[in-house]
Amino acid sequence: RRQSEITDVKNMKKAFMTGDIVESTAGHDHGKYLIILGVNEGRIVVADGDTRTVAKKKEKNPAHLRFAGKSDEGVLLKIREGRVEDHEIRKQIKKFKKSIGGIDVEE
Repeated sequence: RRQSEITDVKNMKKAFMTGDIVESTAGHDHGKYLIILGVNEGRIVVADGDTRTVAKKKEKNPAHLRFAGKSDEGVLLKIREGRVEDHEIRKQIKKFKKSIGGIDVEE
């Protein structure tokens, strides 16, 4: 019975949306906050505006991401239009961290 519960949890689908702020739960970027830029063949395309720039975005398995929050409408619009810049992503993540009582890093 317990095994089926674990299997059910593993098979649950996560509904991520463009502009969502997510936390990486696996890989070299474990614990980092990222913003979803889109989806590519079932993988989530993310960037942090720093090591993972818009030009060098990362594709991650959805199982390795945890929903953390939503981007502001202005940033979301720019992502959807393909005009978002790295400094805007960094600023959005910094603002999110501040809102949850995270570290305050100079930009």
